[in-house]
Amino acid sequence: MTQPTRLLATVAVCLLAATPWITVNAAPSCPSTLPSSCLCESTTSGRLAVSCDGAPLNTIFKELGSAPIERLYVGNCSQPVLDRLPQGPVRSLQITNCSIKEVKSEVSSATW
Repeated sequence: MTQPTRLLATVAVCLLAATPWITVNAAPSCPSTLPSSCLCESTTSGRLAVSCDGAPLNTIFKELGSAPIERLYVGNCSQPVLDRLPQGPVRSLQITNCSIKEVKSEVSSATW
């Protein structure tokens, strides 16, 4: 190897060693086990947007697991007692026409 080639190779190795490696977190994918009445998509923020109509809240929350949620809309479910929330971070949650009569204390004191 000639002197200029060796110098160029050394510079290239030094540049590569000094370059910060960037890791990109993959956006969560929509669970295939969500009820069929749910629509789900990944957003540009790397979170999920989920809309369900007539599906049980507990099933939805369980199937979403700890996935980060941008928007979660649940409508027309029959859930007299709300006893759990999604495990992951949720930016917007809307529950409409679900006939909720009671919210358990562990839910009302939950922090996200």
